[in-house]
Amino acid sequence: MYCPYCGVKNDRGESECFICGKKLPALTDAEPPASSSRRSKGAQRSGASSSGAADPARLGDRFIAIILDTIFLGALILVIAAVVSLRWSMIEGLGLSKTMLIAAASGAALLIVFLYYWLLEGAFGATMGKAMVGVRVLHLGGGLPGMRSSAVRNLLRVIDALPFYLLGFFVAVFSRGKRRIGDYAAKTVVLEQPPTLGSRITVVCLWFVLIAAAVWATWSYALLSSGSRSATSASRASTRAVPFSARRASHTSNGTPAFARSAMRSRSANAARTARSASSSCAVGTPKTAITASPMNF
Repeated sequence: MYCPYCGVKNDRGESECFICGKKLPALTDAEPPASSSRRSKGAQRSGASSSGAADPARLGDRFIAIILDTIFLGALILVIAAVVSLRWSMIEGLGLSKTMLIAAASGAALLIVFLYYWLLEGAFGATMGKAMVGVRVLHLGGGLPGMRSSAVRNLLRVIDALPFYLLGFFVAVFSRGKRRIGDYAAKTVVLEQPPTLGSRITVVCLWFVLIAAAVWATWSYALLSSGSRSATSASRASTRAVPFSARRASHTSNGTPAFARSAMRSRSANAARTARSASSSCAVGTPKTAITASPMNF
């Protein structure tokens, strides 16, 4: 029978629901009247429809939903990485080490993943992957989990995902409601709740459109980044080439190499110094010759 509170199917004859723990309506061996049977079936259907599911979601469906969500998140993170690459010169100017950059990138990726799961599961009970597969996260008391329970559930996703979701997988395998650690802490359960055909087509089209837009944006930003880097390299090369050409121009003037002109100037300076020293020695030596020669003349 279906639990009238959470809508989960209990087919093992329990007196309490194995999901929400509330007491199930008593079953008697006597055949109930037709009217009461119709009322009980209507109550079961209303309880199932209010919760939107009948059985706990299969682990295979949940795994496919994780793959679809991971593809979408990977495309989103690629766009953000492409935008950051355009501002890489500004990031390098901050003087951060490689370890700090890796830690900041990892923290940003984890924050994006948390916000994605937290907001969608808290507001709608399902991410895009879960909506495409046909599963939904609900509170044990019925209804959507809410932002608080969704935050607790997805904060503990870090533990359930160690390593590669093996811990959460084994906990869900050996639990009756296929609940992982985050579900136990947040008092939530993942149930099968196939959406309408129109809703599923809308979500699938939106998923494809967003991924295509993310790939296109990543490609565009990559082209812009490569263009800006090539322009920067060309400007640096021209900056290095201008002093070299100026030096080449300064080395030759009027067809005469600079080292030849320097040698000529040094020879001219030496010749001038020699002439000045010779003239000064002649001017000083003439009186001495006259003085020494005058007694000989007399």
